[in-house]
Amino acid sequence: MIREKLRFIYNNEKIIILIALLAFILLTMQLLAGMRATPDGKIYLGTIHYAPDYFNYISWIVQGRDHILSSTLLYTPESLPYNLSRWEFVLTGFIFSKIGFSPIWTYHLDVFIFRITFFIAAYLVIYEIFPDSKIKRILSFLFFATSTAWPIITFLPNGLDFSYYNFWYNTGNFFSRFGPTPNHLLSSTLCAFTIFLLFYSFRNSGSENINKVKINIFIFISSFLLASINPIQYVLVFSAELITETFYMLWRFVKERKFNDRKIYIEYIKNSSPLLFLFAGGLVPSFYLASIYKTIPYSLVSAWEATQRLQMDAVSFFYSSGLVVVIALTGIIFAIRHFNKSLFFALVFIVICGVFFFSDLSTKIGIMNVRYFICIHRSDGCVLYRRVKGEI
Repeated sequence: MIREKLRFIYNNEKIIILIALLAFILLTMQLLAGMRATPDGKIYLGTIHYAPDYFNYISWIVQGRDHILSSTLLYTPESLPYNLSRWEFVLTGFIFSKIGFSPIWTYHLDVFIFRITFFIAAYLVIYEIFPDSKIKRILSFLFFATSTAWPIITFLPNGLDFSYYNFWYNTGNFFSRFGPTPNHLLSSTLCAFTIFLLFYSFRNSGSENINKVKINIFIFISSFLLASINPIQYVLVFSAELITETFYMLWRFVKERKFNDRKIYIEYIKNSSPLLFLFAGGLVPSFYLASIYKTIPYSLVSAWEATQRLQMDAVSFFYSSGLVVVIALTGIIFAIRHFNKSLFFALVFIVICGVFFFSDLSTKIGIMNVRYFICIHRSDGCVLYRRVKGEI
């Protein structure tokens, strides 16, 4: 399934590879500039991210020399128990340390690899939405790979000053969306891959030519890994899928007026097997991480985050998101004419993210609302390619 699509890209859509390669070169410039600026006899620490976070990530990678999945906090004199909350850093630290890579270069290898997987997962979603249109796939991938915030041009006495609308972790910004943080890139990969599997199951729900058991197992594994890294994204994907399946069942009841027909219930359960595997996969890791963040010192991070909120109006959202918002709004209007289950899921996903971001619900839950803003922009790239259909 995946192998065939990747082979198809290589044989028929090499421009996708070219777009990704150009984006990679631009994203790598910061690292290359830092290496070049390092004086002779000095060691480049590879700090291309917020330094306190960066060296915390490095500390988890270092622990991969002695552990496979578990780690603890090293930046404290206290002896804290090990846990699995940052298994992705520890595992790559374990693997790459065995072949001679330092923690610093392991970090940058992680960034490199997970950027590739994110691009691949995004293309898989695009392919599911536009299986019959090469030009739509290419344009969609181009929007995903290049969209960024609107620029700010300031006229100065000595010339022009160029900047862009930005704030902390604005994934409407190209450099933040593909920023050098391995855990974010990996969770974005898993989020997109999980959505791809759901879309694939939607499109082939009536087909006997696919192995539905295999697809459901992949959904279970992908949701398990996603929830173990970013349970917020998992909950959003699960919620959108739950609403989608429930809506389609109720719609059939209303359409056929057979509220007591047990066959519809049985068929609903069969068609909802991806939802069940999605739920089962993410349940345990979500509760596990929640239990960890109720203990000190992790609970202090949770308490701090509960006080944080990014205030934003619609105009600021537009400026920080860039041209993709214009395409999204116009595309939604035209795409309604081609309404299907994947599009409904995508719209529900966007609405859920938007409600949590723009309302005070996130504050009541105790999670910074920018977390949902991140999901909105990632869904711009990974979910709503269907929106541009009416524009082409």
